Amino acid sequence: MAVEQQAVIDALKEHLEEKGYSNVQCVTNPSSGVTGPDATAEKDGKGHAFECIGYSNKGSKRSRDFYNAIWQVLGRLDNYDVVVLCLPRRFQLGMKTRIENRRSGWKALGDAFKERLYLWYWN
Repeated sequence: MAVEQQAVIDALKEHLEEKGYSNVQCVTNPSSGVTGPDATAEKDGKGHAFECIGYSNKGSKRSRDFYNAIWQVLGRLDNYDVVVLCLPRRFQLGMKTRIENRRSGWKALGDAFKERLYLWYWN
């Protein structure tokens, strides 16, 4: 079942507000060519940038969206203290395989950006 990107952004916004983040700002039409992050917020004196993707029924689009989002989120590290890639929970099904297939790459990412790069999953 497909999940639209905007649904992930909406769930993220609600979560950030519930968890006490301040200055929460989210795009309302992510497909309109916006070049900044899908959402920004602050907490504990740290700026956060969020990239959100939906879940396509087409495997090739799903993979392309995922890898594009990884690069987008990494590109935000220059301007934000913490960056987060927000994904529909269905992505967890394939993450184990992605990590196993590229184990050293994922470990290097985790080691290089410890406490700055996160993946969050949504229902």
